[in-house]
Amino acid sequence: MEEIRVKDITIKSGDSSLTIVDDSRPESSIVLDTSILPEIIQFLNSHRPDPGENRTGFRVPVASLCEDTRSNFSATIEVNGESIDYSAFDFSITGILIEDSRLRLVVDQAVSMALRYKEHAATIEALVVRCEKKRTCFHFPDTLTDGELDPPDDLMRLYRALEMDWLRERVS
Repeated sequence: MEEIRVKDITIKSGDSSLTIVDDSRPESSIVLDTSILPEIIQFLNSHRPDPGENRTGFRVPVASLCEDTRSNFSATIEVNGESIDYSAFDFSITGILIEDSRLRLVVDQAVSMALRYKEHAATIEALVVRCEKKRTCFHFPDTLTDGELDPPDDLMRLYRALEMDWLRERVS
């Protein structure tokens, strides 16, 4: 039986149930059938500090990289036959966050995105998943196959090279 403690509350998992115990009053435990968890998760997610932020994967914080590293990374978006370079705020293997007030896109809009880092290059379809103020968040649908991470090789090489340089910056 797995369990997690948060302050004075313990949550224990069983085969088909969760038990929530107030450690100061263990006699008043609550047993929940796991079939209702999706509804509870939806309720809890509605109380997140940033309900639009659902990514849990690691992101390279491009905007905080040293100038030399940051200047070697570029994201070019092609929209309506026009290609424009933008600055990435952060980048993951499944998407990118662009911070630029010139970008005028809408949620669910698909664009072609060319990414470059040093000698690495990848072109991938990107789907707008969030727009707020001057930030636009894109997902790369081609990085997933049947719900499993399966990025194109050129994108993976680019990502790994950028991630390696970011790690080197952190330890130096």
